[in-house]
Amino acid sequence: MSNALKFENWIAASWDKSEPGIHLLYGITEWIHRRRSPYQEIVIARVEAFGVGLFLDAVVQLLEADEFVYHEHLVLPALLYHPAPRHVLILGGGDGLALREVLRDPRVESVVMVELDGHVVEVCEEHLAPLHRGSFADPRAQIIIGDARDYLVEAPRHFDVVIVDLVDPYGAEGMALYEEVITSVRRVLAPQGALSAPTGKESILPITLPCGCVRCSTPTSPTSRSTVNVSPPSQVNGDSSWHQTAWTFGRCLQRY
Repeated sequence: MSNALKFENWIAASWDKSEPGIHLLYGITEWIHRRRSPYQEIVIARVEAFGVGLFLDAVVQLLEADEFVYHEHLVLPALLYHPAPRHVLILGGGDGLALREVLRDPRVESVVMVELDGHVVEVCEEHLAPLHRGSFADPRAQIIIGDARDYLVEAPRHFDVVIVDLVDPYGAEGMALYEEVITSVRRVLAPQGALSAPTGKESILPITLPCGCVRCSTPTSPTSRSTVNVSPPSQVNGDSSWHQTAWTFGRCLQRY
């Protein structure tokens, strides 16, 4: 039997909503969970050669084989960049994997994660346990189901590090959401706080905010990416056990 006919079940998923006509066809070996929440369709499935995958409205959110590339790059440089990241805020990140990375740092005392879709949290906590590694149950973690924009207005405290792990900012609506969130983050950042968020070809971060990166590309370019050179983990309290690699990464890291 040819590989083209190997699977009875497939999912046509996109990596990038800015290219609506381009989808990848994944062979599914097991449907683990399929559900529609008030916000989106949630699918968890086992994908041939990639392991377990999470799909929201047929957009790939993570694949087990390589999710660490995104989540480590999003979280660890900000933690390493800050001298004492005791209190951390995650906006989005309902799968719990950014939370997992934050909790790997022994200097972190508390983490608040704000996720709009409680069904994503519920489903991922149940079915992605080998990936989130019990992060939802960690006593340092507080999970809040609600709109990140509302939380930023009402937050009762400041944070040393803020991680933005929301849906990708495609289109005018998505860009407006990111701009509103990033602008509001200033209110909850402690002095010398650090902000880390994904960047891409529609990135708003280098355009709308004064860039405090260690090294930054031209801030007026709509395709610019900011990078930060990170000190080796061995220089953080002399402990490198929680992560072994220093990264230079394509995330915008703002420090205020």
